[in-house]
Amino acid sequence: MKASATTGRRLRITTGRSKSNRVHKFYINRGSAYNALGNYSQAIEDYSRAIEIKPGYFSEAYFNRGIVYINQGDYIVRLSRCAKSM
Repeated sequence: MKASATTGRRLRITTGRSKSNRVHKFYINRGSAYNALGNYSQAIEDYSRAIEIKPGYFSEAYFNRGIVYINQGDYIVRLSRCAKSM
């Protein structure tokens, strides 16, 4: 069975092999969706992936990940993680 173009793009994004310099934004947006749905572990994974892709650049990922920790009730981790976003 031949993979569709959409499947190919999705694979490149999820494996980090996309040539786009905006892949980190995909993970931020999807992380926000997971957070809104209450799927906190997936949200943290996506925010962490965005940080891996753009480590010194994208403080929004650090901040949003901190918000997820608040939603989970883990305030100590949240404070230490959010400090990196400032």
